[in-house]
Amino acid sequence: LWKFNIEMVGLNNSRDYYYDPHTKHYTGLRKILKGWCAKVRMADKVMNMDFIHDKNGYPLYMDIADNYDDMRIRFFRNIDAFRKIASIDETEKINIIVDRAIYSEETICSIAESKYINIITWEKDYKKNKWSLSAKTQSGVIIRRRNHSRDLRIIKYEYQEMQWDKNPKIRQIIVRMPTPTGDDFIEVSILNSDFDRDACEIIYLMFNRWIQENDFKYLIANFGIN
Repeated sequence: LWKFNIEMVGLNNSRDYYYDPHTKHYTGLRKILKGWCAKVRMADKVMNMDFIHDKNGYPLYMDIADNYDDMRIRFFRNIDAFRKIASIDETEKINIIVDRAIYSEETICSIAESKYINIITWEKDYKKNKWSLSAKTQSGVIIRRRNHSRDLRIIKYEYQEMQWDKNPKIRQIIVRMPTPTGDDFIEVSILNSDFDRDACEIIYLMFNRWIQENDFKYLIANFGIN
């Protein structure tokens, strides 16, 4: 079914993929492991669904697991399974954009050592303390289409690049952009293991993660993944 789905979606030449885990409250009869469930605010039976989407937000792969393995362990297993189903050679480098759930120094560093995976993710618990008034500052623009093609929101941002102080093989991009009201700014840290890629492409891919959330809304509304 996943092979057929990938054929229908059309796996283009891009090797950028969004990876996102969803933990849901399990109300079935199977005896499965318990974990923290945000819906009921306590430990209860949960199922973990790990999704992979392409950069346009189309679903390509999903795996369902209990709470035995942490997401940072399931990640490598699911990437290998996805490669096989999508006929992507194990030596071909792919770029995985993933939310903070992947974050641990050990996991980030192990991915940095990989020859065949680049990672793009947020730095968890970033303290807004790396921006330097003396460092080289560059700028970029994100154009977001909303209700129709002429309904555009233009988002301007500034950024600085450096090596991550916790691992020199990881590139850190500090991004600043104004809040919607314009009276303050947002500052975030993006970690990436590809030093050659244009920083604006990395920033766009990270901030465009909402496109994956849109598909989750459809899945919840039409396929009952909640």
